[in-house]
Amino acid sequence: MQPISNYITHEEFIRLLLLGPPGSGKTTMGCQFPAAYVMDVDVNLGGPLRFCNAHNLPKPIGYDRLDIDETGAVVPMIARYPRFEKLLNEAYINPEVKTLVIDSATGFTDILMAEVKRQQPSVKDGRQLYGFYLEAGKQFLGKLTQIRKNVVLTAHERIEQDAMTGITQYRVAWPGQLGDYLGAFFTNVWRCEVEREGLPPKYKYVVRTMQDAQHYGLKNDLELPPVFSFDWNIIQHKLCPPSPSS
Repeated sequence: MQPISNYITHEEFIRLLLLGPPGSGKTTMGCQFPAAYVMDVDVNLGGPLRFCNAHNLPKPIGYDRLDIDETGAVVPMIARYPRFEKLLNEAYINPEVKTLVIDSATGFTDILMAEVKRQQPSVKDGRQLYGFYLEAGKQFLGKLTQIRKNVVLTAHERIEQDAMTGITQYRVAWPGQLGDYLGAFFTNVWRCEVEREGLPPKYKYVVRTMQDAQHYGLKNDLELPPVFSFDWNIIQHKLCPPSPSS
């Protein structure tokens, strides 16, 4: 039997599920990861790029939309999942790309359901269709766990109220059963927020990394602060701590 130390490697990447309401900085944060390539599923990249330009922040090294191809032709919904897989594979084998950003889960689940319907055209029962959809979602997430690069999946959230405590909770918006344990496929689950303080009010973008009664399923394995203003240098230091000799 091989000693367990032979199987351990130092992998300088994370799989991040990034939650938050619209306008909370999810896409902008994803763009700041090193050598990011963005799959612009929601066609929502214009604002984050303008924000990065205005604040002298890093920008992605490339991006593609799923609704139009390289010639500018419209890609029908039924053909967008094959295009998604093609672009994902090209980005994965591209040595210049260090981070894959999928923006967002909301748009992706729409094209995933279209792909399920394409593969199961005779299925009319909604429960059976969602069974195929559940399996397709798990297969996709399983592929993400095999990628040896940083992976960022942005996601909107659904707001629920706990029937027992009355506490408002924020959970990932992913249709079907998979949404309840989506975070299990990721090493880290964080939430982007906008904080308001002072008069006149000032706003700042922050990241929450620790679960509490309101924020269900958050986790971080980097020992990051429970709430902090996003700064890639903080994350980079945790991922690649300086050696004792440096």
